[in-house]
Amino acid sequence: MIEVLMVTGNVPGRIAVLTDALAKFRAAGARVRIASTFEPELIPGVEGLAELHMLPVTADLPPRVRRKLARASPARRPWLRAQHDPWVRRYARQADILVALDGRALHTVWQLAHRHRRSDAVYGIAPALRAVERRSADLDRYRQRRLGSTGPSSVLVVATARDQTMDVAKAVLQTVTGRRAMRSGAVRWLWERAVVAPGLPERYRAEVARRVQTSMHRVGHPASATRVAVAASSKVSDPAVKAKLLSPLSETQPVEGDPSEQLSPEVTDDVTTGSAPGTP
Repeated sequence: MIEVLMVTGNVPGRIAVLTDALAKFRAAGARVRIASTFEPELIPGVEGLAELHMLPVTADLPPRVRRKLARASPARRPWLRAQHDPWVRRYARQADILVALDGRALHTVWQLAHRHRRSDAVYGIAPALRAVERRSADLDRYRQRRLGSTGPSSVLVVATARDQTMDVAKAVLQTVTGRRAMRSGAVRWLWERAVVAPGLPERYRAEVARRVQTSMHRVGHPASATRVAVAASSKVSDPAVKAKLLSPLSETQPVEGDPSEQLSPEVTDDVTTGSAPGTP
């Protein structure tokens, strides 16, 4: 029997089309399982044609995964849920054909396909039916392919390593720009210099500067936050980004002309000379 695992991220718009297709899969000798991001009851009439399963909800995932889920794009969220689902892992290993029923399921099927290379991976019901027909016509050929394709693909290994590196980098950045770190005068002084480091893309410079500003304000160091804003804005050419950096200043004091004119002479000297606070 041909094993088919489908993934869907949205409730199908036309249930009748899906049920008709599932009847064709069964007639062709395929067994279908569907993993969804929503309650199976939202796909009525499928009982007896396919096994339905809902991916784990956010509350059932480990805290680390919940944090990733909160930051992830809509396309990646189903995969983060499926990745930690024993049901998905079990039937993905058995699947001959992996099917993404909609755009939100594409990334999940891409990930599964690179882990189970013997499986065909397709997008949509019609390509899935054609894949079933091809396998039915030449079962021996695909049985040999099952034996010869083991282990994840090199593409997946590289992508996974990249994602893990990015996760570590984000965690480190959150730690060193957080409120606890900003209680240290030495850390605040270092960030006032780091936001003007050469070679940093404007978008990242602004994002980091805003996060540092927010943390400094929350721990009661508005002067340091002001120095960060002025220093970072001096390295930004985009007026909109510059305005976003300086907007917190206008909430606490009027800003006219050069923002550095609103600072005390000592602060201005620190920003322009790069010396540590209190040094001659």
